[in-house]
Amino acid sequence: MPTLPVDIVRRSTRMASQKWLVDAIIQLIGVEWDQGREAYYAAVCGPDCQGDFVGLRKRIKKYDDIARETAAAAR
Repeated sequence: MPTLPVDIVRRSTRMASQKWLVDAIIQLIGVEWDQGREAYYAAVCGPDCQGDFVGLRKRIKKYDDIARETAAAAR
């Protein structure tokens, strides 16, 4: 399940050609590879959601996993 609509991915050739690099960085460093967004979201959600964010970090292995796993955790 791509996170961007197919027509946008086709138009953005740089993202399409270098997505493998983003996937490799996420596998190596984790989903928090560029900024600490997750800590901000966890602070806003409260202490009861900490387990959900730990689970997200474990399940997200590629860029395309972010939207699917976040939506699943929100349900």
